[in-house]
Amino acid sequence: MDLVEVMKSRRSIRAFTTKVPPRDLISECLEAATWAPSATNRQPWEFVVLTGTALGEVNRIISENFALRMNDRDAFGNPPEPLRSRQQEIMETLMRVAAEDGIDPNEVFEKSLSFFDGLKFP
Repeated sequence: MDLVEVMKSRRSIRAFTTKVPPRDLISECLEAATWAPSATNRQPWEFVVLTGTALGEVNRIISENFALRMNDRDAFGNPPEPLRSRQQEIMETLMRVAAEDGIDPNEVFEKSLSFFDGLKFP
């Protein structure tokens, strides 16, 4: 697979399973992440891996503060055009498709901020 194929095939996952990956796979991913470029080769890597109750606590805090974050300020900042138009188009499409599939669009958006909490799709 060439670089362009890799770039075109990448996706941002929004719904996760609750299955914890093997420790070896987590270690391999962390090691690979340290190879990412950094400004002036500073390599300011800091990784945190959470499972179990610690992960549950992070998800609880995110969920409890979701409404505050959305109401407190513009959650997406103020992107320049044409990004603003594209962002609006994506959100409208997400809401429409979720509603058509019987999924609460607000749940989709809120759950996308949680880690490994798995949305329940019909």
